[in-house]
Amino acid sequence: MSEPSIVVVEDEALIAADLEDALSHLGYRVPTTVATSTDAIRAVDEHRPDLVLLDITLAGSADGITTATAIRKIHELSLIH
Repeated sequence: MSEPSIVVVEDEALIAADLEDALSHLGYRVPTTVATSTDAIRAVDEHRPDLVLLDITLAGSADGITTATAIRKIHELSLIH
């Protein structure tokens, strides 16, 4: 069985890198980190992660809550925001 995958949605580059590093050390695969709602939806479509870790405030016009709602309309997966 492959390790679970997590897409990180965080607009602060240092925080995103730190989260990716920590999750990787815990045995999770982080296929990508993104900073905007549009990129988050695209990343979920492309990578089909087991979990999405979302910041509440994101770069761009949509926040993490709006992004989570949009992702849930399309995919059945877990989101942490």
